[in-house]
Amino acid sequence: MNLYILGNGFDLAHEIPCSYTDFNCYVCRNHHKKHELYGEMYNWKNTNWLWSDFENRLGKIDIVNCTRLHVARIIKTLTEKHQGKERERLINNFMLNNGLDEDYFNIYELFEEWVKNTLYPIKKTEKIKPIYQFNDDDIFISFNYTTTLEALYGIHKKNICYIHSCVKDEKDLPRLEVGHGMERYEIKEHIENNNNREKVQKIVENYLVETKQTVDFDVTDDIFEAFIDFAYGFKKDTLSNINNNQDFFNCINRENLNKIFILGHSLAPVDLPYFIEIANREQAKKVPWFVSYYKDIAQKKKDLDTLFSKVNKDVDAHIDPMLITLDQLRLVQ
Repeated sequence: MNLYILGNGFDLAHEIPCSYTDFNCYVCRNHHKKHELYGEMYNWKNTNWLWSDFENRLGKIDIVNCTRLHVARIIKTLTEKHQGKERERLINNFMLNNGLDEDYFNIYELFEEWVKNTLYPIKKTEKIKPIYQFNDDDIFISFNYTTTLEALYGIHKKNICYIHSCVKDEKDLPRLEVGHGMERYEIKEHIENNNNREKVQKIVENYLVETKQTVDFDVTDDIFEAFIDFAYGFKKDTLSNINNNQDFFNCINRENLNKIFILGHSLAPVDLPYFIEIANREQAKKVPWFVSYYKDIAQKKKDLDTLFSKVNKDVDAHIDPMLITLDQLRLVQ
């Protein structure tokens, strides 16, 4: 029995159009206005991003640009809502009250719409066909939203853990997990970087002077707290995902586990807790690990070393995965 940990590159290797660029183009083509809005907040127009880049960006809001574009609406909302409300309640409801939450937060809905309309169902074609070989007793942890393993390889669903859920039924779409792994203090550090507080303060002051308005509260402070809370709302709930899949993670500890393969995964920091959970099983510490790479072996090795230095430190192990190509994978399976 082998364990396979699958990332987006696994589906891309089957020529399934599931890259960040595919999603970006879908939103631009079908929801152009919202595409522009997201560009304001996340600067997401870089079509060279990997999924990990996109997800990480959800925690890195361009607060200066958003304030510049929406300063009138922001100050109007704060002025109307500040009187008679506790500050904490105001902050928590700020994004929704000024209308930005409705525009920006439904990125989840767009993501799920894209998956349902373009990635379901997966079917064998001349272009999309099996390229790997698996054993009947192999088990899989998939970070993907597709049923590629079931549709192309006939893998039984009991052998698969869809850690971020997947689309199995067009009519019954589950909440798909997409988001960053940043803590609140990290978001705060990013948003307040590059003298952003001073820049936002200047935008607010100029607007108040131009419109001859005065306020008796700290607009800038309220704006920062609101955007920090908003960005934190996109954090993946990895702890719940891990707790909800303990039965599957415990399968990793079986004595007949021979090898662990990581295929098409970016090794992004957001998924560190999952690798720690896997490596914390005694059997996982004993068996060899292999990581596939497609190109840029130097960058892949850097990402691998960075991730597993943290994994080994956390679980007190000396796991040293070997980088392999697809041809080498077939030899070591």
